[in-house]
Amino acid sequence: MSGNHDDMANSHEVVGSVSSRFGMSQVALPTASLLPHLILVAALLLQAFAFYQSAIRDLENVYPFAFDQAQYLTQSYAAFDVMRQDGILAGLKFSLLHPQRPAGVLLQTEAALLYVFLGASRSTSLLLLLLHFFALQVVLFFAFRKLFGRSTPAFVAIGLLLTTIGRHYYAGGIQDFRLDFPAVCLYGIALCALICSNRFKERSWATLFTVAVVLLATTRFIALAYLLPAIFLTIILWGAVEFRRTRSWRSALPILRASRWPILGAGLLIAPAILSRLEVLQNYYVVGHVTGPEKSIRAQQMGVTDLLSSLLFYPKSLVVDHLGILFSCALVVCLLFGLLLRQASRRSELAMTSSIHGSGESIATGIIWLLLPLVLYNLDESKSPVVAGVCVGPVIVLAGMIYGLLSRHTPSQKRYRRLHSLETAAVGVLLVVSVGFAASSSVRRNPYLLGALDATGVNQMYGELADQLGGRSAAQPVTFATDALLDYFNVLAIQTMVYERTGKMVNAQELLATGLFETTRDKAIDALRRSDYAALTLANPALDANPVFPFNRQMISLRPELLAVARREMIPWRTISNAGHHMQLFRRAKAQINGNSGQWLLSTGTSVVMDAAAARRFGHLLLSGTTILSEQLSSGLRCQAYVVDGQSQERRSIPAVSSLANGAYDIAIDLSNLPDQFSETLEVFLEFPTYFVPSERSINADGRKLVVFAPNSLRFVPAKSLYPPGLQKSPPPEPAPVPQRRVNPPPAAVRPAA
Repeated sequence: MSGNHDDMANSHEVVGSVSSRFGMSQVALPTASLLPHLILVAALLLQAFAFYQSAIRDLENVYPFAFDQAQYLTQSYAAFDVMRQDGILAGLKFSLLHPQRPAGVLLQTEAALLYVFLGASRSTSLLLLLLHFFALQVVLFFAFRKLFGRSTPAFVAIGLLLTTIGRHYYAGGIQDFRLDFPAVCLYGIALCALICSNRFKERSWATLFTVAVVLLATTRFIALAYLLPAIFLTIILWGAVEFRRTRSWRSALPILRASRWPILGAGLLIAPAILSRLEVLQNYYVVGHVTGPEKSIRAQQMGVTDLLSSLLFYPKSLVVDHLGILFSCALVVCLLFGLLLRQASRRSELAMTSSIHGSGESIATGIIWLLLPLVLYNLDESKSPVVAGVCVGPVIVLAGMIYGLLSRHTPSQKRYRRLHSLETAAVGVLLVVSVGFAASSSVRRNPYLLGALDATGVNQMYGELADQLGGRSAAQPVTFATDALLDYFNVLAIQTMVYERTGKMVNAQELLATGLFETTRDKAIDALRRSDYAALTLANPALDANPVFPFNRQMISLRPELLAVARREMIPWRTISNAGHHMQLFRRAKAQINGNSGQWLLSTGTSVVMDAAAARRFGHLLLSGTTILSEQLSSGLRCQAYVVDGQSQERRSIPAVSSLANGAYDIAIDLSNLPDQFSETLEVFLEFPTYFVPSERSINADGRKLVVFAPNSLRFVPAKSLYPPGLQKSPPPEPAPVPQRRVNPPPAAVRPAA
């Protein structure tokens, strides 16, 4: 940074405009030397290298912790998947116009575009957050050089930013792909651009302000709640300053005229995204944060129990969770050093500029932009330690401006060189310490990430799950039942991990843990029985001691019953442990239908392939589905099942019964007495004596022997839960190649197998 001396002492370019507002009408802008720019580039490259090493080492293979990022990752991967299949424009339309995204749409869309060039991965997703952080640092650099005509206040602002700890917070930081961190960066960029725009007179900075506001509002819709009041209060402040100066309200008219285009332009770009989602936004924010009961649960989760703790929550969160001790110490040192420079200038009889016209207005603007988010969030009963980070940008801008005002010098004095060298050395130390801290923080694993990395079997489990689900079509839903709200096992995390490992979207659906609130016992058991996979708690002392959410509290009481049902009706898969939570995973035994012709089962040629061990354990397989033209089966639905001996090739009949009513059918196959030779894979062949040929019935020209649509559900079930109403178990088959069976009379419209 020694080159800054030459910048300040020898450059002859004069700065007007905004710099003059800070009392520096004759300040030389450093344009001759590239050293400050090279220092900035070097700092960014070091941060990028450290971040990349961390992302590749840790984040590529760990589940998406802290809940929300799994949602945004899944949305970005889905948009990219549409781009791959239907083109970039189709993917942009899918992502930007998706109606069920109440939080924001831009970040996911930007990530999908980035995947087009760099590939879809976690590191590519997080690179987008790093680019936002770099944009904030670059804007700070050029904004403070414009305001003060020198680089040291700019590097002080950047150094203070790099000492903050919020970007490494376990949720909402730079390692967590969600909307909060980009909102932090864009809010700071918008504030810098607003101050440097000189009341929107400077077109380039006014344009940057408009762009930052549009990006922020479409990245995080709720940002408009504090962004709009901050903008309008700033304009009112400008008008009040002019009125005080001229004692005429007419002097505010130029401000209004200059403000209309940036604000109007931003409004026209933001309005379609908001107006098209009014109902969704109302349900998400008004019901979730104002009228619904969820806000009280969130407050309880954060330990907010009274008015005082509510009022202090966000100021405390800003200082403790986002600024940190190192920032506080660095800020105090910088301000004391600025005061020292001010006093030294006076003792050295260096001319200090007396006028500070414009600086008070800019500091007041920064205070408005700092306080408004805190006030808004305090009005919300629901609390989150993540969102206070948006105030980091205004804090950095205010700190940098105060330092710049304290350390102003008149550079034409030769005796200034000594003070300037001292300042350059001190700021250089700050920058080295802050960049080193930023780089080491990226490389060092934070405790939450370390817990995610050390989760016993969790990440390996996701690898196995990706192998099992990677070949499944997106049209085939895979269902889960989870008895606790877990960030490391939920359908969004499953979709993310499967896509990152296989490049395929899986349609994962949660049937049990669908919200914070209780369900009924019968619905819980039914959800478990309809699920393909189940994740049930064996032990979780921490959750049992403090089940904040009503759903978790209810599941504790239902845990023994749910485990009993799963052990009776599903196959134990594996046990995993994470942070004291021990969980048993179950999967439903799989069976696959073969030989169907399109969507139809034909009279012959259909078979079901299944796991022989599962068939012996449960004893019965139930095929269920819906169909059309069932009235064409004059004798009802009749099914005959058999297996083929692998040695003698002899057909061995096994009991099968069927039911058909109102377009819905069930076929139950009794597998309880299988021959011992079927040790691994079992194939059961199905024949249907009753069928219809559409061409013979003058329906259409189809000449196939049609029966019913292929089943949409194949489930292994124990005997006592096998038979639905109207479906009765058949007696043992008579010895014959294809035994004839008689069943008890079913209800009307359901014909028995003959």
